[in-house]
Amino acid sequence: MNNPLVPKIKLSSLEIKDADSIVKQANNKNIWINLTDIFPSPYKKSDAIEFIKISKNIEPQTIFKISYKNKFAGIISITPKSGMYKNTGEIGYWIGEEFWGKGIVSDAIKLILDYTKKTFPEIKKVYALVFDFNKASMRVLEKNGFVEEAVLKNAAIKNEKTVNIHYFSYFLE
Repeated sequence: MNNPLVPKIKLSSLEIKDADSIVKQANNKNIWINLTDIFPSPYKKSDAIEFIKISKNIEPQTIFKISYKNKFAGIISITPKSGMYKNTGEIGYWIGEEFWGKGIVSDAIKLILDYTKKTFPEIKKVYALVFDFNKASMRVLEKNGFVEEAVLKNAAIKNEKTVNIHYFSYFLE
């Protein structure tokens, strides 16, 4: 998935051949600290292969590889919710530390929002949850038009510390 306004990155399907690249970027405490504990640490090749297999079984596609200058940089996803929340979707993302500060996530968010509008017309609101200490992620969301709706106080434990979670949302209409 390309966008002429965002030429330096591309979103595409994960392939088994991406496993080593995923491990190279994901096996890093500086990545893990900003993600939910479902993200393993240490991150092994078997974790990458399992994740790729899961991503390939979701239709329509919701998990994408972020490539920067044709090199694996990270992952972005949209998770449509169900039941009474069926008009919402949650985005999640991470990129390897060597790619930080290049505007890659900001561009990937633009692409995933465009994809969401086209693929999931029932989704009217997209949200992201961000740990209190992840200021860079908060900035990238705000740069893309997300608004902080709430701070969930003492909502999680990360790295054995109680942390706040910031709830950011973006309305597709």
